[in-house]
Amino acid sequence: MRARSVSLTAAAVGSAVMGAAAVLAPLGVTGEAAAEPSTTCTMTYLNPNVSPLPLQATTVLRANADGGGKMTITLKTDAVSIIGYHQDVSFTWANLDTGKNGGEQTSKRVVGPNNTLEFPGVKTGVGRITFVASASNTSSLDPTHLTSGQCTAEQKAF
Repeated sequence: MRARSVSLTAAAVGSAVMGAAAVLAPLGVTGEAAAEPSTTCTMTYLNPNVSPLPLQATTVLRANADGGGKMTITLKTDAVSIIGYHQDVSFTWANLDTGKNGGEQTSKRVVGPNNTLEFPGVKTGVGRITFVASASNTSSLDPTHLTSGQCTAEQKAF
């Protein structure tokens, strides 16, 4: 009797799961991967104040899909420097589905670990978006010392 009861319970659970799948399938829930809300890429480069010593600094690009074909792009730099240096940052984007493209660039003095630039409301349109981010750094001590980095990422805008 116990074996039959377990079999009936398993069959009932299986039917409930199948029924739920039948209800959710028209809503587009089953069989589709959910879009990730954001993606990142990280570039590393030498601190230009102490190059060629191997002291690595980083800039991270985060692309966040906001909806409505818009994204917020954030660039966060850990300068690994207490005296700082000049940084030129830029990113370009391309919508692989529509062919639309664009970009932004700016300059900033970076010092310490918490240097953030944010570009809200970037109108990429809906689709697969590729990004290329670049940072070029100039030493505060010797303007002939330059370092740079680059990274790429892809994010779906909705």
